[in-house]
Amino acid sequence: MTTIFSNDSSCYVNGSKTSLESSLSRLERECDSSTHTIISSNLWLSLGASLGVIFAVACGLIVAYIYRWNIKYHFFLLRRHFRKRGVIAAPPGHVYASYDDNDYYWVTHVLLRHLEDEDQLDVIIDQRDFIGGASLSEAIVEAVENSRKTVLVLSESYVLNPWCEFEFQMSLACGYQSVIPVMFQPVPFDAMTKSLRKYI
Repeated sequence: MTTIFSNDSSCYVNGSKTSLESSLSRLERECDSSTHTIISSNLWLSLGASLGVIFAVACGLIVAYIYRWNIKYHFFLLRRHFRKRGVIAAPPGHVYASYDDNDYYWVTHVLLRHLEDEDQLDVIIDQRDFIGGASLSEAIVEAVENSRKTVLVLSESYVLNPWCEFEFQMSLACGYQSVIPVMFQPVPFDAMTKSLRKYI
C-alpha cells in the first residue's frame, strides 16, 4: 500500500484521496494484523519445537527400555574398566553356572561333577568362586564376561529369583549363542518371564 500526504492534510492511498484519520486507522489495522500473524507463526514454531522434543524424549525412553539390559551390561563393564581398585570379582572359566540357591545341592553334586570331573571344564559358581571386594552385580557381569558359556539351571525357584533373571539377561547381552538352558525341574511356561519364554 502506497500512502502520499499532501500540504492540505489530505492523503492519497494507492492514488485514491482519503482522510488522514481513515488512513491512520487503516494503517493501525494492518499493523495489528501483521503483528498477529507474526505472533501466530511464533506460537506454531514453539509448539512444533516442543512436540519435537517430547517425541524425541519418548523415543529415547522407549529405546532405553527395550535395550535396558544391554545398557546395564555395558555400564557394569565400563565401571569395571574404570574402577580404581584392582579387585577381580570372579576368576576366568569355561562355564558360568546360573542357578537358584534352592538348587545348590544338585549343582554341586551333579552338574559340577559332570562338567568338572568328567569334561574337565572350569566352572564358576557364585557361592564358591566369587571373590570379595566387589558388588554381586559386578561379580556376575565379570563371571559372564570371563566365561565362554553360561548354563541356566532352570527350575520353579529360578524363574522367581530376580538375581537369576539378572544373570540370564547379562548372559544374553554377552551373546545369545553363549547361553545354554538346562531344565532341572519342569517349569510352567506361564511362570517364565517373557524374555525367557522367547529364548526357549
